[in-house]
Amino acid sequence: IVGENLFVTDIDQVHVFRLSDGQQKKSITITGSTFLNGITPGAGDYVYVTDSGFSAGLVPSGTDAIYKVWANGQYETIIKDKGLGGPNGIWDDEGQLVVVTFGSGKMISIDRSGKQTALPTPPNDALDGLVKLEDGRFLLSSWGGSAIYAMNKDNTFSIFANDLDAPADLGIDTKRKRLLIPLFKENRVVILPF
Repeated sequence: IVGENLFVTDIDQVHVFRLSDGQQKKSITITGSTFLNGITPGAGDYVYVTDSGFSAGLVPSGTDAIYKVWANGQYETIIKDKGLGGPNGIWDDEGQLVVVTFGSGKMISIDRSGKQTALPTPPNDALDGLVKLEDGRFLLSSWGGSAIYAMNKDNTFSIFANDLDAPADLGIDTKRKRLLIPLFKENRVVILPF
């Protein structure tokens, strides 16, 4: 959600809905994308969106990218590189984009010009969702570990929750201090306090 708009990723499009009445305002086709996935609000009236670079059956397509998308239909490529490793979860962290990858199991920081910096490697791979808590910890979901990991301020990792089958993109309810964890294979959402 950015302002009065709800942005939703959908394979090769970003849909924009008006919050007040749910009316769809626009569908934005991102040319050359194959699996638009993670999304995070930017510092302005835009969102950042990952293309995990998969085609049908989660086969790598080589379209790995990060885009900046506005509600009016404009978008720009921040980085497009098949070596990104399947970017999935994304968080705009005060000028840096923090990204977790599904294909390579890495956590990276990307500046506005597209320059990448490796962050500590999480305990397991197939990383999906990413959020940042008010206390500075990042929470990331891992299909490989069937867990939610916390990356602490000292760059160490701890287990926030485990025994979760295919934990997907994460949501955060800051008002009630709850983490929302969709379980991809079970078609349900687990809600945990933080």
